[in-house]
Amino acid sequence: MKLCTSSTVRPSLRIQRAPAQASFRQLHNRTSFRTSGFSCRSLIGDVDPRPANGERDEITSNSASTEDSSPASIGSQEPEASDVTATSTPPAVSPKVDEEPSEKATTQRKDAIPKEVIEEVPFQVGDVVVGEVLYGNDKGSRIKIIGDIDGLIGYVSSSYGPCLEPCDANTAPLARLPRGYKREFKIANIPERMEVNGMGPLLSARPIDEEIIWQRLEQMKEASQKDLATYNVRILRSNKGGVLSSMMGIELFIPYSKLLRPQGTSRWNEEVASDLLVGKDLCISIADISRTDRNIIGDQIKALEQNQRRIIVPGALVTGTVRTVKSYGFFVLIDGTRSSGLLHMSAISRAYVDTTENLLMEGDRVSAIVNQVEDDFNRISLTTEPLEKYPGEIIENKEEVFATASERFRELVEESQN
Repeated sequence: MKLCTSSTVRPSLRIQRAPAQASFRQLHNRTSFRTSGFSCRSLIGDVDPRPANGERDEITSNSASTEDSSPASIGSQEPEASDVTATSTPPAVSPKVDEEPSEKATTQRKDAIPKEVIEEVPFQVGDVVVGEVLYGNDKGSRIKIIGDIDGLIGYVSSSYGPCLEPCDANTAPLARLPRGYKREFKIANIPERMEVNGMGPLLSARPIDEEIIWQRLEQMKEASQKDLATYNVRILRSNKGGVLSSMMGIELFIPYSKLLRPQGTSRWNEEVASDLLVGKDLCISIADISRTDRNIIGDQIKALEQNQRRIIVPGALVTGTVRTVKSYGFFVLIDGTRSSGLLHMSAISRAYVDTTENLLMEGDRVSAIVNQVEDDFNRISLTTEPLEKYPGEIIENKEEVFATASERFRELVEESQN
């Protein structure tokens, strides 16, 4: 074997003679690379240990030598620049025939295809169209406009997305609309050039939804004033003038003057309202709404008065809390109102009741039927006698009677109708 020298130190290739029946793998395993202090097997990579044709003949002619003969150094010539490049940079691998092209390549190929320009625009800014969500992300969605022109694609950003369905009216709108979701959109802007399956109009859903919201609020206000309707809201925060909440995404403000006076203090302020009301539900009536100021004015006192007129009617079942105990009966504060009714000892049971002592205590929960309403709700009489299944039941087991009062009252109504 010929020896070649070079000024550059190269790892020496030691090839040991393999038996005649040795396989290529055995020959490869016997191949080792040396350099001073470390192994080069990991640096060289996949190097073919088989000698070239000329060297193979030379190794064959020396087959009579023993296996412990001196190793021969080969391949120590200085590689050319092209060889160095090929060693440091792996060759490009051609994709398989059945392998799909990458997404970037597909996009580039699509961009290279000229798109058909839409010459006649079938709508104007401010028109309402029906669209279907194709896909989108947190920033916006692509909308297929349903109409006479196929491939007309619009775009709606998340900031101008729906503020009603498919999101909750009391929460922020969904940034990512579900695929296949169909609804109306308003044309916000039209580009100078529109293409089939390409550039399209800018859409907006918020103006349409806000118009629906204001119409609903007008209806709720009318129902509150004419039909005595009330609404429960969650108080979010307080300020110097009152407490704030939200109704269908619109800010709701309740002045302190329209709140019941707090117990234990003479007047409302920001600190008292924060401690007593923030985070709690409040029953209110809609006093006024303003599109200009974008707010709603609520009234708790009015709501309680409306509940009083709506709830406290003769023959209605009410619930409440024992407020005062007297020798002749109990005064019960009716839930949702500012009114108290008298549960007289003669109207408690069909059995004789000689004393109110230990029968009910202040703070006990009571269910009763309104018997009479007089003097503009200043005199309200209650009774629990019809709720008994036998005389004296409420005296023996008042907890059971009050717990099943709704079912017992329903049976009474059905019997009266029959």
